[in-house]
Amino acid sequence: MPLIHVTMIEGRTAEQKRALLDAITSAAHEALGAPLDSIRAWVTDVPAEQFMAAGTLASAPRLASTDGSAAAGPGPDPLATPILPPGGGEPLP
Repeated sequence: MPLIHVTMIEGRTAEQKRALLDAITSAAHEALGAPLDSIRAWVTDVPAEQFMAAGTLASAPRLASTDGSAAAGPGPDPLATPILPPGGGEPLP
């Protein structure tokens, strides 16, 4: 019985979470051959003020850059840090 727990910063819609859970369930079914009724997947939302990456809270204010786009405040933008798949390779989207 695959148990798949996704933790992410809050802010996604119910429809986005449903789409993610559908895709995860389908991927586990196809990759593992697990029966659909044995697959469990769930999402845990974490408030931005409780998530830190590279020493910066996700809720930290971001400074505006000169071109009007959002730029990271002090330190690196924790949401822009690339996540590499196990074994290396291209960063995950």
